Amino acid sequence: MRIGISTGAFYGQQETEEAAARLASLAPSCAEVFLQSYSEYSAGFARLVRERLGGVPAVSVHAILHHFECGLYSFSARQREESFAWLTRFLDAAQALDVGVYVYHGPARHRGAGVPPVERWRPGVERVLQMCQARGISLAWETVSWCWLCSLESLRALRKAFPRLRFTLDTKQLFTLGLDPVDFVDAMGDSLCHVHILDHDEQGRYALPGAGVHDFAELARALEQNGYRGDIILEPYGLTAQDDTKLRASLDWLRETFRAQ
Repeated sequence: MRIGISTGAFYGQQETEEAAARLASLAPSCAEVFLQSYSEYSAGFARLVRERLGGVPAVSVHAILHHFECGLYSFSARQREESFAWLTRFLDAAQALDVGVYVYHGPARHRGAGVPPVERWRPGVERVLQMCQARGISLAWETVSWCWLCSLESLRALRKAFPRLRFTLDTKQLFTLGLDPVDFVDAMGDSLCHVHILDHDEQGRYALPGAGVHDFAELARALEQNGYRGDIILEPYGLTAQDDTKLRASLDWLRETFRAQ
């Protein structure tokens, strides 16, 4: 198990290749690359990012939801095909980065929506799974408060419908929903392949692990008992990602807490 950080930590502060260089200066054991514009969906740009990472291995890749992920299941055939064309370019970049995990939001959900419409989605999800598998990449559906994987019920429906699907556990999203990440570790079982981590303070504002209210010891035990062998990616936002000294301290705290590299 390795502790890393996402280039998305510096979204809005620096462009992706600049964020990669800053990330490398923090000396994490691995990195997640957040591709944030259409022009970044190319093997050439991916090679630039790998160079800027300076030997820090990229293990996962993430995209902005509205670029193509929602359109993969559109009722419009033209919109679906255009979305899959962008997905192809995105995955080509992911392959050039040599990552093993595509952290996938899935479609946004309507307020009050229940169980995911897995049968309507089936052709699209199977197509995405096939495209990822052809590149040696795991499709890891992420727990997101405003998307469909936002409850244990949704998780069970997705896992039953798509046995090849893997999952990303995002602690901050589950905290937002008032849910316990440990329950999701248990329910994901050996389908869990990636973890995003961030804490909050007593007012519910984002906080770096080690500086928030959650000690994560129970999560560390649950991951160990589950035989988890994936990576843990620190994914801070805004004010939590402006002080590199604090970011390094949080990475060190995570290494100690999770007994990781």
